[in-house]
Amino acid sequence: MGRISECAKAYWAQDDAEGMAPLIGGRVQAYARATRRLAEKADVIIAANPVVAKSLEAPGRTPLLIPFGCNAAHFSTARDALPAAEIHLARPYAVFMGHLGERIELPLLERFVDDGGRLLLVGPVHPRGDAAAFHALARRAGVQWVGAVGFERLPAYLTGAAVGLVPYNRSRFNLGSFPLKALEYLAAGLPVVATPLPAMSWIGGPDVHMANTPELFSAAVRRAMTAGRDDASDERRRSLARSHSWDARALSVLTAIGLTGSARLGFKAKEPS
Repeated sequence: MGRISECAKAYWAQDDAEGMAPLIGGRVQAYARATRRLAEKADVIIAANPVVAKSLEAPGRTPLLIPFGCNAAHFSTARDALPAAEIHLARPYAVFMGHLGERIELPLLERFVDDGGRLLLVGPVHPRGDAAAFHALARRAGVQWVGAVGFERLPAYLTGAAVGLVPYNRSRFNLGSFPLKALEYLAAGLPVVATPLPAMSWIGGPDVHMANTPELFSAAVRRAMTAGRDDASDERRRSLARSHSWDARALSVLTAIGLTGSARLGFKAKEPS
């Protein structure tokens, strides 16, 4: 900051940097110093998670909470998409979409399968993931793993599911993260079952169900599957996701840095061409 003669400075704190450091081989103390330095220099701080926002508070400094958004329009195409041809699971089934790695609380998924649930896994094994454990899960009856899928094709892997899963453990990084997949599931019309992370509580609503043990998580998923989906509830979830779109988030950021309304930070919006 301060190297390009900027008239105002915004710090976008996307994740808990100190919690991220061990995951990427960084030094916690160095990340803590960098975070503090950025926060002290910034005219405005935008945090993408309630925990991160709280951690950056200081006398005379209140960070703005503007979480991540989602491409609601893209994932809402699941409404009219045909399920991907390679999916062979009988309905109803739950879906997890994302990297299979150390952020996942694997016993949650294992217990759901133990209880007779059917599970679709969409995504690659993360380099830090326990590949053997995930392959063992994938070999079980009632589980299908399709591997990595391109972003443009993801709606076809959500359309036939009954519920989307966010089975994250309560690591420091996860507590200070904002899982985009929850909003993407909602945009596809799916209810969500997640572990009780602050971001999930912030989204809230009747379509985000939280449970923190394998037994309770499995039961919550099975209840959501039994409840089923209908046009009205699907549209309610899509509507919620639209309110969390990247367009909505961009407007919040523009307002925060003074590009809408009063230019309190010294920015001046460009005249329309």
